[in-house]
Amino acid sequence: RQSPTYWGDNAPEPFTMAAPDLYGTANYTHPLIRIPSAMVSYEEGQSLYTLAANGGSVTLVDPLETLHDLTDFSGKGPVDYDMRIKPDVVCPGQDIRSAGSDGSLTSNQCGGFVPGTYSPVMQMSGTSFAAPLCAGSAALVRQYLQEGWHVSGSKDASSGIAAPSAALIKAFMIQSGTKMRVYDALNNLGYLDNLGPVQQYGFGLVNLTSVLHFDGKRKILVRDREEIGTLDLPHHICLRAGPGNGEHLRASLVWTDPEGNPMY
Repeated sequence: RQSPTYWGDNAPEPFTMAAPDLYGTANYTHPLIRIPSAMVSYEEGQSLYTLAANGGSVTLVDPLETLHDLTDFSGKGPVDYDMRIKPDVVCPGQDIRSAGSDGSLTSNQCGGFVPGTYSPVMQMSGTSFAAPLCAGSAALVRQYLQEGWHVSGSKDASSGIAAPSAALIKAFMIQSGTKMRVYDALNNLGYLDNLGPVQQYGFGLVNLTSVLHFDGKRKILVRDREEIGTLDLPHHICLRAGPGNGEHLRASLVWTDPEGNPMY
């Protein structure tokens, strides 16, 4: 069995595969057998093959760890004047591969990434790549709510929210945030002790698989554009605790705040 890398705490259940037995085939499920696997491009594989053939060595690192490293050019808070924590969340923006063009209709139309050349697939970094990933994630959250998936884990347009507020979409985004590794003052790379939000990356790296559910095993209670108590009157929401499934209760109270200028 292969054990691919998943972010968050909602990796899929162990799958059932067909296994031969004395009488043909039988369904066999084993949640404990994990075969680590990794994939590289053909070009990278050829480079590794050449390196090994020449007596070189390769050091493997945990891809889950490196994917959670905060890049050095990522903007950090706080916001000027009012000291709000920004950013709210972060998305991948370093070494992102995307389509490239040399402006000609006759060259670089097909092909893959070739390091050091202007190839049809380019590898670049910056907010121009992080911003679309965050925007696309927000669009998926909006569709999830409009189509009513949040009620039972299945599409139910009758329970959908026609126009989810920006604050509600933001609530899902920040709830999806995962911790990241950052460099401290001594240039040591590691995770911060606190859960967030923090000035370096807000609530963390967006991971929608931890908040958008499709199996009906989790319940999501949503209140959007709801008036809360005025004149110091309290506003209550009561939740009845059941046997549960071993997971924690998570809650967010979110509003749309004004933009600000970063200090750093």
